[in-house]
Amino acid sequence: MKQKYIIHIILLIVITFVSCNSKSSNNSGSNTSHLDHLYKEIKVDETVMAIIHIYSEYPDYHYVGAENEGIACVDDVARALVLYVKDFEYNGNVESLRKSKQLAKFILYMEAEDSTYYNFVFEDGQINKTYRTSISGFQWWMWRALWALGEAYPTIKNDDEVLASEMLNSLDNGFSKTIKHYETSDLSDSENGITFPNWLPGESGIDQTAVLIMGLSSYYKINKSENVLKLINELSNSVLDVQLVSNNNYPYGAFLSWRNVWHAWGNLQSYSLLKSYEINKDEKYLNAALQEINGFYKYLNENKYYNEIFFKNNNGLIEYISKSKYPQIAYGIRPMVYACLEAYKITNDEKYAIQAGKIAQWLFGDNDLGKALYNSETGICFDGISSEYQINMNSGAESTIEALLSLLEIEQNQVAKKSLMEYINK
Repeated sequence: MKQKYIIHIILLIVITFVSCNSKSSNNSGSNTSHLDHLYKEIKVDETVMAIIHIYSEYPDYHYVGAENEGIACVDDVARALVLYVKDFEYNGNVESLRKSKQLAKFILYMEAEDSTYYNFVFEDGQINKTYRTSISGFQWWMWRALWALGEAYPTIKNDDEVLASEMLNSLDNGFSKTIKHYETSDLSDSENGITFPNWLPGESGIDQTAVLIMGLSSYYKINKSENVLKLINELSNSVLDVQLVSNNNYPYGAFLSWRNVWHAWGNLQSYSLLKSYEINKDEKYLNAALQEINGFYKYLNENKYYNEIFFKNNNGLIEYISKSKYPQIAYGIRPMVYACLEAYKITNDEKYAIQAGKIAQWLFGDNDLGKALYNSETGICFDGISSEYQINMNSGAESTIEALLSLLEIEQNQVAKKSLMEYINK
């Protein structure tokens, strides 16, 4: 047994070494093998459901929990649910449909009595109800849960009406409470001369607002309520309020993420506005999103990306106070890929699909280190670029899922796929 274990470790080291030192294998395929490794079915109160282990560490990719939090969370399970549902829809993978239903059951299990959500579970399956990143309430993991349930509902409804009914009930209750909770306000705060609304989720978290818009947009396709549409528009207008516009100069239409900060992770503002446009056809949402995609995304790509930028308003001129390049993670790449592909769907302009493929090249070596972070043979995506000298070779849930979400969508678009493959194969 000891000899077999040593051989297993050596093989894993070889695989990850090859991945780290070459652009990739000769395909860009989304491979769920490593995600399947993170997936685990558990039984709680006679109900079988599934979790996604949050961390797995190099070189053998054993599971690791988060101190004070637990071993799995709604935030990751929700994204995995969307990934597995899309894999079934695009590739007809029946096993992915089965897994998606088990993940949906976990999200339902995490719903609190007031229709908000807890986030983490411990190893015994019990809910963490006390730690700050798991307390139930109007938090980002609630928006992520509702977004995933809304995205998965139509597909699961065709296969399991009982489960779908439970999902719809949670969607109805969750968004009903959300609509009552958020009342628009003209009040604002400011930081370094930059003004932003102060009534939004996460204490002016525009990144959280974007996820909520995405969830509401998915739900609106199920329940075309005027109250839902009203909140979509109010939130979208608030996103417009934090766009940094400087007459085609720096920072090229970037949307702030929180207060006076832009950060790469979860930068879904443009994508959320495009989902709003899909519903109401309001040109101001489309134009604002395209401005960031055409300007700021191009700037990021040309500079091999940043992690975080702090801005100030200097007598009407937007300048940066500080900016950092690292860490860079897959969660900073996928939002841009999604926005570009959505822009292509709306405009039919191939430049956006090409741009999506170019951004995804980061996964395969078009980054500061010239190293691949994703290996299509193993499905492993490293947890990011830690510095100008180092890759974090662990591979947890977030990085794995975010890479796969990007690649799965690119595979559906031949223009984007060609753009990515031209880099991989050169």
